[in-house]
Amino acid sequence: MRKIFSVTSRQVRRLAMEYAESGEKKSFQQLLQLLYERGEYQPHPAALHVDRRWEQLEPSAFFDLLWELPVVNPFSDWRPPGDVIAAEDLILTRQTVFGLVYIPGVVRRLHMHDFFEIDIVLRGRGLLSFEKQTKECRTGDVCILFPGARHDFEVGPDDIAVSLVVRQSAFASSFFDHLSPEAAGLFLSGTESGPGCLMFSTNEQPDGDFDPTLLRLIQGIFQEVFQPDGYADGCAVSLMTLLLSDLMRRYSERMLCLDDRGGNAGMMRILRYIEENYRTLTLASLAEHFHYSSAYMSRLIRRQTGKTLVELLTELKMKRARELLLHTGLRIDEVAEMSGYESTDHFSRQFRRLYGEPPGSFRKSGGEKGRVCFELSHIISREFIGWVKFTVKNFGMFERFV
Repeated sequence: MRKIFSVTSRQVRRLAMEYAESGEKKSFQQLLQLLYERGEYQPHPAALHVDRRWEQLEPSAFFDLLWELPVVNPFSDWRPPGDVIAAEDLILTRQTVFGLVYIPGVVRRLHMHDFFEIDIVLRGRGLLSFEKQTKECRTGDVCILFPGARHDFEVGPDDIAVSLVVRQSAFASSFFDHLSPEAAGLFLSGTESGPGCLMFSTNEQPDGDFDPTLLRLIQGIFQEVFQPDGYADGCAVSLMTLLLSDLMRRYSERMLCLDDRGGNAGMMRILRYIEENYRTLTLASLAEHFHYSSAYMSRLIRRQTGKTLVELLTELKMKRARELLLHTGLRIDEVAEMSGYESTDHFSRQFRRLYGEPPGSFRKSGGEKGRVCFELSHIISREFIGWVKFTVKNFGMFERFV
């Protein structure tokens, strides 16, 4: 039978530090059990009295507030600590997003879970551990752990780090539609191709303050989690989407792709190299540059982006061609050559397939018709687009449709 009771993060922290200083560290679950046995608990979470929106709080006031957050015991009294933590074990309500502050001095153990975990160092340091590697995190580091990643996260007495827990289903139903295709592909790769972690470094100064824009979003998420109303879950999801999108927009160049078995894909370096050399790049030359086999490089790109190298190169070439057609007076054969095509005929066929019209017509129309076809091709499958074009064209409406 499940015992439900509430304590504050400050109570758990105080007890954890007492045992840690005596050399007898306890697990988080043991600490909750001890507080329960001592009668130091409340049957329901205490109300948090804050007279303003949490994102308006100064960082120091928000850090103090984190220790007043309620911790509702999520564990059954008969079940020992397991290796896999499910979302239902941690989130007692139907919330999509949940939050907690890391407690120092707790016995750490590698574990995994069936939800996304976003660990954020707000002040100080944190230690992210996998089976075969350990990564030190500092102020401003944001680590997005995929479901199934075997890991642990540890903080010291003076460190402030939080964790945002997001149900796995939410990424498919709420976040993917609002992220860029590249960002969605990276998150999706973690759920489909094995466990891993995306680590963003948002602070260029080792001892600098946490990014104020990101911090306000985090503060807003915590308020929606711990002062909920009928709109709270939707607001938390929206704020989480903004947080993830802003990370990708401003810090993707300082992102590491890690996995829990000790790997480091360095995917951003590979993508940057592709972008800089797309006109002449081949799979063999790319693999040779990064000292991988062609087969491994092909699988890596597909796993991390959801696309083949050919598809990535085609998109980059077409993007360049579109810019040259709209903003220069170059001939079509010159545009083809500068976009990385040796054959003008092949270039024209590829362009028409992607934009729905030949390069010359695209230039005359200002790119409007091609823009519509391009956007549709990224929203709907190629097969369905082909069916729509065939059906509408047969009714004599295709030109008006596009």
